[in-house]
Amino acid sequence: MRALEHELRNPLAILYLGLNRLRTGGGLDEEAREALDRIAEQATRLQRLMEGLRRLVDLEEGRMERIPVDLRGVLEEALALIRESPAGAARGVALQWPRVPWPPPPIQGDPDLLVLAFRNLLDNALKFARPEDPVEVRVFEGAGGVYVEVADGGPGIPEDDLPHVLEPLYRGRNAQGVPGSGLGLALVHRIIRGHGGTIKVRSRPGCGTAVRIWLPVEGTPSLTQRIRRWLGARNLFPVGRRPGRQAQDGETQAQARPPSDPIVPAS
Repeated sequence: MRALEHELRNPLAILYLGLNRLRTGGGLDEEAREALDRIAEQATRLQRLMEGLRRLVDLEEGRMERIPVDLRGVLEEALALIRESPAGAARGVALQWPRVPWPPPPIQGDPDLLVLAFRNLLDNALKFARPEDPVEVRVFEGAGGVYVEVADGGPGIPEDDLPHVLEPLYRGRNAQGVPGSGLGLALVHRIIRGHGGTIKVRSRPGCGTAVRIWLPVEGTPSLTQRIRRWLGARNLFPVGRRPGRQAQDGETQAQARPPSDPIVPAS
């Protein structure tokens, strides 16, 4: 992916340079200007696609910061970025942040990646919803972490598309004609998974869509750790144990287990 991005960087730069020269050269009729706009739109789409794929590669390699994060600050920054975009400039997005009896606690993570994730969610909601459809961001505490739900009153997602919306490059039927690369939700999924969180998409055609994210607070075990503990408590997958060799005649299985690999009790 990095080699491909490097190879495409120069052709894209030449495309943008040529477009700018044609636009400023004058003597273009309306049809020619529209053609240049379409070329520029596709060049921008290709650039965003490459940037998105590179981010996916980086996330798969675990390049993620781990510091205390003020989730409200992350959401407000994502909202500010959305308001700067053409789709969000004239739209109101309601942020429901609980103040009583206490606000949600900080989480551990990468603030830049979290801003990107919530910006993508908001961008999706505004892109598919009509101007009059409401978009809300709801935050609440639960299950040892913090839930963030981005909901819209748009057209919803067809039932047969719903299981695939988190897959990279997947474009559903209602996405035809809507600008995008098919990487937005896939990036969100990888970012949230990298933070030990979960993501669930619910939708009803004609009613809208809600994407609910759960992020663990500091000290909360990740989903993988909770599954391992659950299996370990039932002696299905003892935490910290690696299988040793089979016991030989006159030898117990405990003696066959490597001495440097003690059993760690499941908790």
